[in-house]
Amino acid sequence: MLITVQVLCCSRCSMPLVLREDLLLERIPTLSSACFSYELDVLGEMISVYSATNPTATRFDVIRVALVRPSVIISGDAATEEHSWFPPYKWRMSACICGQHLGWAFSNDSGDQFLGIIVTKLSPREVSASELDDIIQLRIEAIHRFSILRLHHENDDQEEDDEEEEDDDEVGEDEEEVDEVEEEDEVVGEDNK
Repeated sequence: MLITVQVLCCSRCSMPLVLREDLLLERIPTLSSACFSYELDVLGEMISVYSATNPTATRFDVIRVALVRPSVIISGDAATEEHSWFPPYKWRMSACICGQHLGWAFSNDSGDQFLGIIVTKLSPREVSASELDDIIQLRIEAIHRFSILRLHHENDDQEEDDEEEEDDDEVGEDEEEVDEVEEEDEVVGEDNK
């Protein structure tokens, strides 16, 4: 008998992202001026969905998902508290391996974290247990490759910054030499008087 599992997948590439046990059922406080919650059946569980509006008045319906397995790529940018729908959590952008924006990764100073995934970016699908294991392994490898690429990119950026600083130092030295030459010209000019 074939065992299947209900999962939520990326609506663009069908990569399985969310299992039932990943869903966070507990309702948490929100930024009431920009967010409210309602109940919805997701993968057979009644969970809170957060209807949240960003500063540009775009509304997103978001579910909270545990950040327990590699399922998304999280932006390397620093997390920000600005307009967080779940204060005191800070947020960063998150995306599927295929590049589709999925939502945000939230974290607080205590180290608690979760994903806020946009409901419309997900589609339900049944997969076999063995297929799920294979997909999870592929996801882990893809995230690992992405992390290595990001590290190389960050190192390249750092090298460029270092080169720019060296160029700035050389420009500063050139300006000092010009100043010295101008001072010498002034002295020579005075001698010619």
